[in-house]
Amino acid sequence: MVDVLELPQVRALVERLRDRDADPEYASVPVLDVYGRISVNPETGETEKVDRQIMDTLVEVSRRRARLGAVLRDDGRSAWSIKAKRPGWEELVTRMETGASSGVVAWHTDRLMRQPRDLERLISFGDRGLVVASCHGDYNLANADDRFALRVITAAAAKSSDDTSRRQKRKAAAMRAAGQVSGGPARWFGCPARTLEAAVPAEQVAAERDAIAWGVRAHLDGVGLETIGIEWTRRGLLTALGQQWTATSVSHVLKHPRVAGLLAYEGVVVGTMAGMEPIVDRQEWEELTAKFLTRRRGRPVGRVYLLSGMLHCSLCGGRLNGKLHGRLLADGTQPRLYFCRPRQNAHGAGCARLAINCDRADTTVRALVLRVLSDPAHARQIARSSAALAKATASLEAARADADALGRRLGEGKIALSVFDAAIEPLQARIARLDTQVTALRDAGAGQAARQAGLVEITAEWDGADIDTRRAMVRRVAPKGLLVLAATGPRQPAEQRLTIR
Repeated sequence: MVDVLELPQVRALVERLRDRDADPEYASVPVLDVYGRISVNPETGETEKVDRQIMDTLVEVSRRRARLGAVLRDDGRSAWSIKAKRPGWEELVTRMETGASSGVVAWHTDRLMRQPRDLERLISFGDRGLVVASCHGDYNLANADDRFALRVITAAAAKSSDDTSRRQKRKAAAMRAAGQVSGGPARWFGCPARTLEAAVPAEQVAAERDAIAWGVRAHLDGVGLETIGIEWTRRGLLTALGQQWTATSVSHVLKHPRVAGLLAYEGVVVGTMAGMEPIVDRQEWEELTAKFLTRRRGRPVGRVYLLSGMLHCSLCGGRLNGKLHGRLLADGTQPRLYFCRPRQNAHGAGCARLAINCDRADTTVRALVLRVLSDPAHARQIARSSAALAKATASLEAARADADALGRRLGEGKIALSVFDAAIEPLQARIARLDTQVTALRDAGAGQAARQAGLVEITAEWDGADIDTRRAMVRRVAPKGLLVLAATGPRQPAEQRLTIR
């Protein structure tokens, strides 16, 4: 779709309107924003109607003694749904509230508001004369009659949307009762197409159904979701959208009720799908669903990466996580990366600008762990740290005992509350300081057996350990994790990019 503002005739109109900003004759005229919105074009599913709205409203601004403010639009966004997010509308409201604009021109007021609450937001700060204009009439929010008219129009628009919603819900309920699905894509993986344009050969659907049946039973037997996705890709199968498989997309397919021929609404099975032969029986699907439900939120659904969450981005400080990346290799495996995920969480904001190959990083860290843990100096350091830990732990226990004794004396009335308050504050600060010290020493490996192990013994321990034990060994060497530096060239050795924090 071509951006309407890039069309020659529209661009010329916008440029002429922008010329008014430098014209002294227009120095004191109001600044009007332009806004367009449509929920859906039922004929094409695209947004040509919004383009036409924008063009019509720009022409309307050019007819007025006004300057052009921001050109805003919300494609495919409902103005009726409470849950719908309309970035263009929110920016428009902010501009009007702060005085950046004197009003808005829309094709019709129902493109702006279909809920009374939106109108009341504008009215709450519109007493200075904000204008809600359209190609069909103007309304001044400082005028009581105009506010009344807008309230009536907006209430009518809300009722129209409510009526439409009621009809749609009634139709959807009738379709569910008949075993039919309302909405959704033209085709799901493992199912025949619902439209002629999305039709695929029957042989492909049969191959997808076989892959799903195998995937359900394989995952029940402990095969990881990423491994299942690799096998599906090896069979020449892609998602219904033609994309490669990930652990997440595999899980979406396997746990959906349709694989058992079932129809669900809001997470509850309400019947069977008409014309859909079950791929697996209901008992198998319920067993698989139970397996998914027992997982803790945030638990990886596929392979656990050795260093996931233990590597830190040198650019932003965020933690790196593992993921599959790129095309399958000749041996049927898929390359893996540790990457800085774009996010905002307790670990900071991810920048998504740094990654490192998993296999190279794991190999480098393995060599680092073997070298450090087999070094006699490491055993001596652990011994010194363990002695410091014992001393700090004893001090912490003594401080806590003093605090308990102080509390008992207060409870028995042997000391005044003012005396207790004066004594407990420094004692609590000491307890907090010692607790932090004990935690740091334990994270650094203090308290472990300070034995000296040779390289052969440490290597055998690593190679025979599961991934949790290996992660514990990495923490002994790098309690605060490892820092990943940005690459300075192609295929730079991993040992040059990893450093202990």
